[in-house]
Amino acid sequence: MSGFSAIDNYIALLDNTEDMLWSLDTNLNLTACNKPYRDYMHLLFGEYPVIGKLCIVQEKKPAFCTRILNGYHTALSGQIHTLIDKGIAVNNFEPDILIRFIPIRNGEGEIVGVSCFRRDITEFTTLIDTLKTRNEQLEQIAWVQSHQLRGPLATLMSIADVLQEKFFASATTSALR
Repeated sequence: MSGFSAIDNYIALLDNTEDMLWSLDTNLNLTACNKPYRDYMHLLFGEYPVIGKLCIVQEKKPAFCTRILNGYHTALSGQIHTLIDKGIAVNNFEPDILIRFIPIRNGEGEIVGVSCFRRDITEFTTLIDTLKTRNEQLEQIAWVQSHQLRGPLATLMSIADVLQEKFFASATTSALR
């Protein structure tokens, strides 16, 4: 593409997603972020995040922020961490989210930061909940139908047994005479 550098392509790729991407150094200062992350932080707190500033915000939902901090610290210890949780409500909507915290290593293998990825999984969790509800309904229908059929079927089988004994016994008796 003329007039569009590789860096411009890379930035466009990162900014034109619904997923939030950001990274922190070992002091939890913001080192990079994409447009969805910047816009979300602005929506939540009324200001855009600043590169080089501490990236810890606990005003809205302290318990949630504690779980985020745990994810940062887990990644800084060298382990990948996944958090599935309710996000901070915006416009009376509290999304289901997945956040991945991945250690960033330099050329020598030392951990120099955390790469973070946040995805709204509300549609997915709603679908799972719907499927669970429908499965429970189907199990209930199957249980009711099997038990409703079992009674009449047992009655029919008993009648068949009685008739078979009566007619088989009378047929055998008359054959023996």
